[in-house]
Amino acid sequence: MKNDIKLFIIRGIPGSGKSTTALRMLNENIVDIHVETDMYFTDEDGNYHYDYKR
Repeated sequence: MKNDIKLFIIRGIPGSGKSTTALRMLNENIVDIHVETDMYFTDEDGNYHYDYKR
């Protein structure tokens, strides 16, 4: 059987439930990986540093 690779991109305004939906999909084994843009701007100590140039 062929393995199909799927990518889900969830967009929306702040507070609309994007993270909640993504975590639900992860917990229900609909997806294997959950990555948020905010993770890209968080350092190893958990501090958030947004850089518009990145």
